[in-house]
Amino acid sequence: PPRVAAPAVAVPAADAARDDDDTPLMKEMEKLDAAMEFLKRSVVDAAQDAKSLEQITIAQQACVASKAMTPKLAAKTPDPERAKYVAGYRKGMAAVLIELAQLETAVLDGDRERARALRKKLDGMKDEGHNEFTEGE
Repeated sequence: PPRVAAPAVAVPAADAARDDDDTPLMKEMEKLDAAMEFLKRSVVDAAQDAKSLEQITIAQQACVASKAMTPKLAAKTPDPERAKYVAGYRKGMAAVLIELAQLETAVLDGDRERARALRKKLDGMKDEGHNEFTEGE
């Protein structure tokens, strides 16, 4: 009998990239991003303090897990530079953890302005970190 070729299945590039990014580090970063998205709305509302504190804890845990991991781009970094690159990533994540602790303190103190400012600062840190340690994500 004649052979029939199986139909080709097109996978959009974005889906392929997402599959490629399904690493333990990306999973932790997704937790961190989700927590930060929640905090964008909640830190200004005293009625949300308990939920904000839960989300800050989730973000802190994801940050601790992430800083011990190695970004994929490290593999593309030449050997003499790789250790410096990985150390820079870890120091950046440690700085995020410090800011998350300060955000927690601001929420506990009921200091809405400081909490809002710290959350915005964390957004900026995310952008800087992604510019340095990811490929346009």
